[in-house]
Amino acid sequence: MALNPVRHGAPLLIKEIIFDAHGNITKAEFGSDVHITSRPSRVRLLEVTNRGRTYPAPAQHLGKSVNPDNIIEIANLGIDFYEDFLNKADNFFIK
Repeated sequence: MALNPVRHGAPLLIKEIIFDAHGNITKAEFGSDVHITSRPSRVRLLEVTNRGRTYPAPAQHLGKSVNPDNIIEIANLGIDFYEDFLNKADNFFIK
């Protein structure tokens, strides 16, 4: 979690901040405007519901196993897929 002043370079005054045993803020009082950014310690793909049908996070991409906890790997596979797709479309329609 990051606490920053709303205006860059402005002072940030924290009068009181109390966390519970899980790291959640239970009480906070600030003497200035504050921007709170939460950054989870772990990110993973979630299931998606579209038009009433729920799809689980992928376990494979084009026959290769993927780890739903490794979003960077999955994003890179998506980039590779669409770069190849667009190159093929470019070759088919333009070249």
